[in-house]
Amino acid sequence: MPEVATILFTGGCKFPDGEEKLITFEVALSQLQQQMEQSFTQIARSTGQPSVIFFDRGILDNAAYLPKEGWEKVLAATNLTEKDVLRRYDSVLHLVTAADGAEKFYKWGNVKDDSGNDVYRKESPEMARELDQKILAVWSSHPRVGRIQNESSFSDKMQQAVACVSEQANRTLQFLSISKVFQANDASNNGTILSKTLRTCLKSIDQQKFSDETIDELLKYADVAGEEHIQYDNFIVQMAA
Repeated sequence: MPEVATILFTGGCKFPDGEEKLITFEVALSQLQQQMEQSFTQIARSTGQPSVIFFDRGILDNAAYLPKEGWEKVLAATNLTEKDVLRRYDSVLHLVTAADGAEKFYKWGNVKDDSGNDVYRKESPEMARELDQKILAVWSSHPRVGRIQNESSFSDKMQQAVACVSEQANRTLQFLSISKVFQANDASNNGTILSKTLRTCLKSIDQQKFSDETIDELLKYADVAGEEHIQYDNFIVQMAA
């Protein structure tokens, strides 16, 4: 999915001056990003095929461009919490700016982007490095952040990114398999199973990996819906954290 800010700028929007105008801009950007993410996800799901969706930037990136109180206003206006935002993304790939380690390839001022469009990038290399660190910091609470550095060639950088995505895709497939086992044992078809049934399911998948001690630890954070019924979708989210 393309970067939402670029869509706005290409459509004629200007980066605003003044905090209140900036907050209005960031609220509109976040709302559009939510809708586009939902649309891309809905279309991918409709294919019935395993899909990997790449979002060029996530909603939490916007926090790096605002003071803390300004970002809190954006969250309130969009009915989100930072926890909600973090849960939207299975994994985060942070490609370090070219200004950090590959400065000769960093373009700023009036330049053309990778698609050949005329753009203005105001950040000097020093400013870009500072912003890069801010963006990495706002994602620090996400359990899976891959930082892809400029160690050699751009091709090597892309290979590192592909490796991170492949690892996450395999992880997701594993949890989908577990979810299917839980669904098959959901006698009431209401999204819950007994904790003892959940334990049996996990052991049937991998008895060595899911020892009683491991399952006991996972169950400490389970969403229990009365009489030891476990909401297994939430349980899988906890497993993936």
